[in-house]
Amino acid sequence: MRQRAYPVQKLAGLLFVYMGPEPAPLLPRWDVLVRDDGVRKIQTQPPLRCNWLQAQENTADTVHTYYLHGHMLKLQGSNEGAYFYRPIVKYEWGLCEWGVTKACHYGGEHPEVEIRPPLVFPNILRIPQGPDECLHWRVPIDDTHTRIYIMVFTPALDGRRVEQPDDPPIEPQDQFLPGGEYDLTGFYGQDRMAWETQGPIFDRGEEHLGATDRGIVMFRQLLSEQIKIVEQGGEPMALVRDPSQNRIIDFGSRTPQLSR
Repeated sequence: MRQRAYPVQKLAGLLFVYMGPEPAPLLPRWDVLVRDDGVRKIQTQPPLRCNWLQAQENTADTVHTYYLHGHMLKLQGSNEGAYFYRPIVKYEWGLCEWGVTKACHYGGEHPEVEIRPPLVFPNILRIPQGPDECLHWRVPIDDTHTRIYIMVFTPALDGRRVEQPDDPPIEPQDQFLPGGEYDLTGFYGQDRMAWETQGPIFDRGEEHLGATDRGIVMFRQLLSEQIKIVEQGGEPMALVRDPSQNRIIDFGSRTPQLSR
C-alpha cells in the first residue's frame, strides 16, 4: 500500500499545499510574507456562505469602494471611508503578469490618481489598509462556502529590521452583531453582506453590467482563457519558476501598464 500526499510548504505561519501536476512551481514570496521591516499577524474570518468567485470579482469592482464603503459609512456619520468618498472621474483596468491592474482617478477638492495593487490571479486580493499591507486569499471550501485568510503586515515606522517569529499571532474576526445581523460599521462586514446576499451561487444570467463592470468582465475572460490553457495541458499565468525572480514580489515598487 502506498499513500500519496500533496507537497506542503510553510511560509510566514501559513501552510501552502500544491495540488497541481509536477513539476511544482515555486511558492511565490509575496512581499507581505517575507518583509522583515515590520510585524505580521494572520486574520481569520467565519466561513463565507457563498462561492469564492463572488468575493474575488469584488476585487475587480473599483467603484464599489465609493458606494458600499464610503457612502454607507458617511450615512452612518463616520469618516472612516472618506478616502474613497470622492468624485470618480475615470477608472481603468489592464492586464499584467499577475492578473488585472486597476486605477481610479479622483476629482473634487483632493484630486488623485490611485493605482491599486493588481488582482492577483486567480484568488488573491493585495491591498493596503491604512498603514498595513495585506494579502487576502479566497480559498474555496466547496461550491457554496469559502474560507478567507488575511496576512497583515505593519511596517516599522523607522524601517528597522524586526525579528520574525515562526508563527505570527492569529486574530479571529467576526462580521456579525450579537443578534446575527451583519455588522455594517466596517469594510469587512459590508463586503460580506454584499457577497452573501447574492445567494450561495449568483445567477450571472440575471446581470445588467455597465461601464464600471469592465474589470469584472476582464477577470471573467481571463479566468475562462486560463481554464482552457490548463485543460490543454499548459500552465496558467502567475506561476513563478525562476528563483532569481522570487526573492520578494513587491507590488509597491511596480508601476503597472494600464489600458486607456
